[in-house]
Amino acid sequence: MPGLRYRPSDTPVQLHADRLVADLPAESYAIGSTQMEGSDPDEIGARIARTAQQHGADVVLLEEQEAVVSTWTTVRSEGGMDRSETGRQETLSVDSARVAALGIGYRSPERCVGVHLVCEPTVAVITDSATCVVRVRAMVPGGPLQAAGVGMGEGLVAIDGHRVRSPSDVHQRVDAAPGAVVLLVDGELAQRAVVVEPAPCAEVYPNAR
Repeated sequence: MPGLRYRPSDTPVQLHADRLVADLPAESYAIGSTQMEGSDPDEIGARIARTAQQHGADVVLLEEQEAVVSTWTTVRSEGGMDRSETGRQETLSVDSARVAALGIGYRSPERCVGVHLVCEPTVAVITDSATCVVRVRAMVPGGPLQAAGVGMGEGLVAIDGHRVRSPSDVHQRVDAAPGAVVLLVDGELAQRAVVVEPAPCAEVYPNAR
């Protein structure tokens, strides 16, 4: 996870292969990813977790794990010519295979706005490398975003002048902002700027574990 600027986590990183089991805190955001290979899946997971901890992640989701098995065709010499024996292949045993795993690190926020965002694919041309439209799927009643006048289903185009490419873009900048943030909201009729004052996540989600 190169290039991140978060302090190392003080506690061991949780490692999960199932997003539902991970039970990420509300408004958690992705801060980077790392891919590693080896012969021992547990050892690979431990290495990914250590790397994530060094870069400030709280939870790592293993998005992909696969065995990389080497194969080759047996070649024999016959009458001075090398011939491949049809249909014969030798494959390494599973115990000898190398395993590749991709881990994505997530950080738990301290400041929230009370929203669940989705990345909605679109066929329209979007600039600045955005691949989807980030829309409001649900809001905490009375939470900062709802109090600021943002409506259900509206799109979030930018935050503090930075293009929104994913829900993590919003949550990350909200968490890092020292005060209020300015959202460019794509409404039914036109775009508008909305000032939102984030609040401590413990206040926005008082029943969260």
